[in-house]
Amino acid sequence: MNKVTSFITGFWNGFFHVTPKKTAMRGERKIRNNLDDNQVDSMIDESFPASDPPSTY
Repeated sequence: MNKVTSFITGFWNGFFHVTPKKTAMRGERKIRNNLDDNQVDSMIDESFPASDPPSTY
């Protein structure tokens, strides 16, 4: 195998290699795309107000 072929093979294998993170992101995307309005509303309510500091400061 020459250097060019080796480089192309390495690039191809690295580019199309499926990592656990990519697999997890696909699963999260499926879940996120299948949420209904009630689920989104409850998630927003649970996270509000995320930017306000605690009242003890």
